[in-house]
Amino acid sequence: MRIHIIAIGARMPAWIEAGYEEYARRLPRECTLVLHEIPARRRAKGADISRLIAQEGARQWATVPSGARVIALDRAGRKLDTEALATEIKKRLAGGEDLAFLIGGPEGLAPQLRELLQRQLDRGDVDPEELLRLLQRNASENVRLGKLVEANATSLKLAPLDGGDQVTLTLTPSTIIRRAGAAIKVSGLAPGEIVLVLSMDGGRTAFAVYAYGP
Repeated sequence: MRIHIIAIGARMPAWIEAGYEEYARRLPRECTLVLHEIPARRRAKGADISRLIAQEGARQWATVPSGARVIALDRAGRKLDTEALATEIKKRLAGGEDLAFLIGGPEGLAPQLRELLQRQLDRGDVDPEELLRLLQRNASENVRLGKLVEANATSLKLAPLDGGDQVTLTLTPSTIIRRAGAAIKVSGLAPGEIVLVLSMDGGRTAFAVYAYGP
């Protein structure tokens, strides 16, 4: 069983690092703790904070391993003491499920992320396109969501799910390409599958591509 902690923020204070190492040491041997740190976007003066939070939420959701049960750690959620949390983990351990804990940035989890998780609780499941569309809401040209038209070593073209014009983004040797949590090559992308593309320069260059299948 793997327990994934997917958190917004990096370079944590020493006391947080020490606490993480201590709790990792206390876990049963059957459990492996995996930390995914997603750097928080810079909150510059005049920045559109809602867009930054939406982009961070998109990166969190794209990092969740396929098949993992997602647990949102949010101030608005139900409080669990250490004993209750241990009981929950033991229950999932018995079922062989991997867990993914989501921890938000300074403002907490992205509202879009909370919404899609609530829909999962209320309805049991949600269409993947609907989930990703929720993350795209209020995002900017730095978050592109669509169906892949074509891809090669230097670029990819996608058709937005909202029916807009096709978009072409440049790929570089440092572009991250992943599916179900695992790194893949651009040749592993299939035309027609849903992709979430993250950019840092207004949608010209892709720094991360997450593929979700047809």
